[in-house]
Amino acid sequence: MDGYDIHLATGRVTREGDPVDLALPTGRRAVPLPFLPYDEALLERVVHIVSHLLENGPVPHRVGSG
Repeated sequence: MDGYDIHLATGRVTREGDPVDLALPTGRRAVPLPFLPYDEALLERVVHIVSHLLENGPVPHRVGSG
């Protein structure tokens, strides 16, 4: 997705191999996803990540500590 990799097994997002931090809404601020099966937290996270990236565009690269 526009240079981002969304790891479906973990819900992590990377860009060019570097981790990307996303401020995803949680709890009552999160958009309900009634089409998902009950208790699919990982799939819900992936859907929110894709939605966030589509709505907000690129996220600045995280500065590494090394």
